[in-house]
Amino acid sequence: MENLTSGQAADIANCLRELNGSIEEFRFEPKNQLTDTQKKTLDDLMEQVSDAAQQILAESTTLVMEDVNTSLTTIKKITEQIKKTITSVADVQKVIVITASVLTLGTSILSKDPQSIGNAIGGLVNAKI
Repeated sequence: MENLTSGQAADIANCLRELNGSIEEFRFEPKNQLTDTQKKTLDDLMEQVSDAAQQILAESTTLVMEDVNTSLTTIKKITEQIKKTITSVADVQKVIVITASVLTLGTSILSKDPQSIGNAIGGLVNAKI
């Protein structure tokens, strides 16, 4: 296990923020016609993702991850794929699942549990499918 550098933590936080931005665009796209419950669910999840991104930055020097460079490369790649998926998907529930998976990744990184982080990355890959 390796400690994250402040730059690596910033990269992860930026990925979370980028995903949150794409989710927010989806949420406010008029064609998607979300119910009030779906809007509230996405709003709550997006707020938690934003909080996790901030916390990752604040705790960057104490966070650890297995094979940081490979994991970070994977997270960046998945971020780009998910951003594309969100712009083309019409299924609100799928976007909610993706948002929950983004949050799980953020909280897993904060938990400093390598197995949980690996599982969260895998969950994010599966959520985008």
